[in-house]
Amino acid sequence: NFRSVDLDKPAGASQDSASANDEAYRSYLLGVALSDRWSRDDNRKAIENFEKAIELDPNYAPAYAGLANAHSVRAFFGGGGNPTEEYLKAKTAIEKALALDNSLAEAHSYLGEIKLNFEWDFRGAEREHKRALELDPNSSVVHRMYALLLSFTGRSDEAIAEIKTAIDLDPASILNHRIYGQTLYYSRRYDEAIAENIRLVDMGVDFSAVQDSLI
Repeated sequence: NFRSVDLDKPAGASQDSASANDEAYRSYLLGVALSDRWSRDDNRKAIENFEKAIELDPNYAPAYAGLANAHSVRAFFGGGGNPTEEYLKAKTAIEKALALDNSLAEAHSYLGEIKLNFEWDFRGAEREHKRALELDPNSSVVHRMYALLLSFTGRSDEAIAEIKTAIDLDPASILNHRIYGQTLYYSRRYDEAIAENIRLVDMGVDFSAVQDSLI
């Protein structure tokens, strides 16, 4: 039984993310881990794993939420698909996730991401992130996603506080540290941003993944 041995879920895994289908749960966890790497190849593999989880368990809300996030990342950063099509796939998946479980904190975070990045609905985005925090204040991914919104809207001190909370909740998350370095950079705290990106290299991240932030 996979769940009996996998006690440490990735940071992006929902608090109540287990599926009745062990193989679906395993595919979901792999999708979350791959999504956190923020690379094109890993994003594609993440989508495949979330889709596999959904095929095995069509009512598995966390898998739909993960799929929405993966398509949202692909739409925003590129990586193989048409941005408009990827956005629509993300929107469809997140609506399905919330229809299945409206109490899923990460789903509200990912909906907030979609509202911010593609619909320019700042109030709606903030509302979804705050709802996510209410639902699960101990979720590293929820604090991380809210930090992105705060940074994007120029609330640098709040953004730094949120991403630090995300790191406190999951200090091993490479994505948390990447976003912390990015947040410091956009806050014009360049020396601290450089130090954080060097820390990423020390954590084993390929230098090419952070070199743009170091230049």
